[in-house]
Amino acid sequence: MREDIKIKRILQKAKYSVFIKIFSVFSLGIGLPVLLIGMLTIDQSTSHSLQQISQSNKKVLREKKMQYEQKINEIEQSAFRFIGQDAIWQLMDSNELTVKHSFLMANLASMFTATLSTNHEMESIYFFDNIHPYVIAETKYTKEDFKDQEALTLAQNMNPSFKMIHRKLQDQDVITFIKSFSLPSSSSIGLLVFNVNYKLFFDELAMYEIMLTDRAGRLIYVSEALANQLPQTYALGEILLSGKLDADEGVLDLDNTPFYMTQETSDKMDINFHFVQPYDQLVQPALLLRKTIIASMSIVFGLSLLLAFMFSGILYRPLSRLAISTRKYLGQGAAPQYKNEYQMIETAIAHMHEENSQITDKYKVAFPFLQKYSLHDLLSKGSLNREQFTAICRTLNFDLSSNSFAMAAIDFENIQINDTVREKLSDYFTERKGYMHCLRFELGDKRTMLLFNTDLPVEALHSELCELKTSLNNEGFELTLALSQPFSEIADIPASYRHALRLLDHKFFIGKNEIIYNMPLTQDKQDLFVDNKQIEKLLQRIQERNFKEAARAFDHITQSMIGQMEHIDYIRYIHFQICSQIISVLMEFRVDLKSSSLSKERIFQSIQRSETIEELDGFVKTLMEESTVLLDNANTQHHSDLIEQTKAFIRAHYCKDISLEDISRVVFLSPRYLGTIFKAQTGATIFEYVTQLRMQRAMELLVSTDMKIQDISNSTGYNTVQSFIRFFKKHFHMTPNDFRKKTYIASQKEEIPE
Repeated sequence: MREDIKIKRILQKAKYSVFIKIFSVFSLGIGLPVLLIGMLTIDQSTSHSLQQISQSNKKVLREKKMQYEQKINEIEQSAFRFIGQDAIWQLMDSNELTVKHSFLMANLASMFTATLSTNHEMESIYFFDNIHPYVIAETKYTKEDFKDQEALTLAQNMNPSFKMIHRKLQDQDVITFIKSFSLPSSSSIGLLVFNVNYKLFFDELAMYEIMLTDRAGRLIYVSEALANQLPQTYALGEILLSGKLDADEGVLDLDNTPFYMTQETSDKMDINFHFVQPYDQLVQPALLLRKTIIASMSIVFGLSLLLAFMFSGILYRPLSRLAISTRKYLGQGAAPQYKNEYQMIETAIAHMHEENSQITDKYKVAFPFLQKYSLHDLLSKGSLNREQFTAICRTLNFDLSSNSFAMAAIDFENIQINDTVREKLSDYFTERKGYMHCLRFELGDKRTMLLFNTDLPVEALHSELCELKTSLNNEGFELTLALSQPFSEIADIPASYRHALRLLDHKFFIGKNEIIYNMPLTQDKQDLFVDNKQIEKLLQRIQERNFKEAARAFDHITQSMIGQMEHIDYIRYIHFQICSQIISVLMEFRVDLKSSSLSKERIFQSIQRSETIEELDGFVKTLMEESTVLLDNANTQHHSDLIEQTKAFIRAHYCKDISLEDISRVVFLSPRYLGTIFKAQTGATIFEYVTQLRMQRAMELLVSTDMKIQDISNSTGYNTVQSFIRFFKKHFHMTPNDFRKKTYIASQKEEIPE
């Protein structure tokens, strides 16, 4: 009776255990999918909402960015118009002031005043240079007495040539634009400063939740709509620079309040446009869905309790039969000897495991390492487990009778290791088994390691490996092989193993399909020095479109990198930085990179794929050569556009009395420079082109009309009929009247019938 009660109690405990497990299964089996689906739905809902908001915000930001870039362009065009004035160049080129220069200063000041009167946002314009002691604004000032000393300081060491700055001017917020330019014939650098009213300039952003920062994270502008919501705008720049915002959008935590930010970057203005909104308002539907999921999970747990109670009794029946069979196997009859049925089953499994362990006991050292990468796991440690290694060698029939060892590493460059390669390696070393024992194992798809136990001197071993390489090369296999220094102790195998792998990395400098041998590795790391002056020289030669000199500067930079094994990743980084600075030069000169294959993503991928320094240098030189071609094409296209614009103006106004100054003013160039590029592009001077158009028009009027010579002279832009006749006779070798008579006689002859 007592035994039955004891068995009943054990079965009840077991049934309770089954109930707990079934409840866990139902809870996880139903509740977990509901939870995952709900979380996925919340995530998708949130992502969709944020995607829609992001697209809308980016559209607004792009519109505002383009609008303000247009404003910047107008200011920059104003700067170009002033730079195109002879007055500025004559003032910069003067050594001492004369009455003429005073007149030029007054003329320049009046032009500044006229520009300010037409632009209600602009408050002041200055001009000064680094040579002369005066500043020209609405009038002339000395630099010492000038009211805006900060502008003189900001203009020093200008880089880039056009800069935008937010600052205080006489307790008033202004946006200052500084344009620098230089006189080619001297070291004089001129600067134009435009001060724009801060509030008027950004007035169109006030109604949006928009803020502006520069590349350094400094705050430039916060709209009124956003200023009332942000808790600490002053710390936002540090948060942006900390990298918490991924790509162009993301969630930022400001004083424990989440905000969703979308941003656009203006390369023209060198500033960032940020659309900032409270995150909780944007994801309100997702929060409601989360509450619904919590309620659903409560229902799931209730159902799980009910189902677990129903099925625990049903599912326990086969478990009790298994328990009875286990008792019979253990020879315990029906009398329970264990705390519960599970303990009994575990005892049976442990008994079987013990029997299995006895079978494999004598191989327990070697078996864990007879898998792929097993020797790598053993040899890559700091010290070698001699017992494990010896057991593995016995299992693999590797002879350890000699006291001389060597390690080699092989990289197959053009194929992955396959059965054909394995067979050829096996045959090669089997033929030489009498005097050279080799243990081979693979690291990945293309690398294999060789451990030699041989009495051969290292020179003879090197010859054997050269013969192996030649044999495999003849089969079409390219391989790079590194042979370490010989050693005599088994304990030195891990160090030699690492030595061989490091030697193999030398193919970055030596090249692929070579044997790297007798090259000790230095223990002391040397700092890698990069000559920044040579980098600046390289970029200057690129701007000058002198590829030969740029390549020479690049060779000087890379020469110092040869053999710096510890700095291979840093060498790639230096090459990427050089390429990035070349791209920046192209962008500064407004080269259209979309029509070329140049992009930082492609450059980064190509540099990372380069396996040797020769490939790396070749890629960078190719990029340098392509950049010089793009710069040359951009310069030629710019000149062609200017010439077409000049021709169009001449064709529209040649009938009037126009001067070279009138024409050059249209394209914002000096008359001398315009004349030079016009002659180079067309082969004729501007005067010759105007004369040709006028003579063509005069010829048409003489032939097709009865206009007087005086009227034709006026219609073709000549002030006096004498000048017209002189140019006409020089061009056609006869007077206008003679030309009309000759043309009339020729036409009469054609009308006489034969």
